[in-house]
Amino acid sequence: MLPRDGIMGESGDAARQLDNWQKVMEYSLAVIAPTVMALMMFSLIVAPSLPGETMLAAVGASALTILPALMAQRLHYRCWARNTLPRRMTAALIGMIYISLVTVLSVSFISAHRGLDPGQPLTFVVVSTLLLGLIAVLAYRSKNGDRFERMDIRYFRRPASDIGPIVRSALIEGGKSVSEEKKGRRVRLLVEGRKVIVTIASQPRRSTEVIIECAEVSGKDICELIKNRLGEN
Repeated sequence: MLPRDGIMGESGDAARQLDNWQKVMEYSLAVIAPTVMALMMFSLIVAPSLPGETMLAAVGASALTILPALMAQRLHYRCWARNTLPRRMTAALIGMIYISLVTVLSVSFISAHRGLDPGQPLTFVVVSTLLLGLIAVLAYRSKNGDRFERMDIRYFRRPASDIGPIVRSALIEGGKSVSEEKKGRRVRLLVEGRKVIVTIASQPRRSTEVIIECAEVSGKDICELIKNRLGEN
């Protein structure tokens, strides 16, 4: 059990808050925003005088997701946490696509029932695009879901030029062989045959994002070594 005070206590509390804010983001994008957009589309058929109001509501619902995103980013500076955001965002995309697909089909059927022209060619294109998008998201989640669960992420208010040497020094002192891949502002350190992968990415305002992927269970000690060394500096 984590202590109620001290670094571990603060880190545990920040991790719980981070998880809660990410849940708010997921539910907002997966349910609230697409539901309001669905109401806007239905209003075009049921209440033609309301599209303006429902459109503003849809934009407002989408804009509100900025708040939990900002809160989550701030909490990433305070603790290490599982890199669950990609998994949550794919779940949100699935919800958005599913609700949008059902809405488009429902509005088309209602339009046809009322003798209106639902725009069949355009409707076919929209439905096909949504279905292809759903397939792509499901495939991406299936391929990378387990990998994300093996990643820990944290932000540091220091430039990448300071973080990189700390990580390399810790690995060298631990007797680990390291190879490096650099792409733009992102550097990947591959430890002992990709047992552990450390990604260091520069962020705005001289900050740095660090992602540690423990590809094998045997690399857990290396991951903890890196975290402890970064926490000491």
